[in-house]
Amino acid sequence: GAARHRQPADQPGHRVGDALPAQLPVEVGTLSRGAGPVLGLITAVFTVMLVASLESLLSAVAVDKMGADRPLRHL
Repeated sequence: GAARHRQPADQPGHRVGDALPAQLPVEVGTLSRGAGPVLGLITAVFTVMLVASLESLLSAVAVDKMGADRPLRHL
């Protein structure tokens, strides 16, 4: 069928850049050169936020399970 006639992107007739628009809103080279420290800082902050939220979620689940294991006491 039609899938047999497709050429892979790495063949000479196709370039990776052909799939991208002619002008990007921000040049990729400029972004990668100037954003190194900023990108690293953003990644670090996001990682800390993710770990903290997972820790909080797991703590809440653990506390909930500990409460569910105890028999109810009537005062």
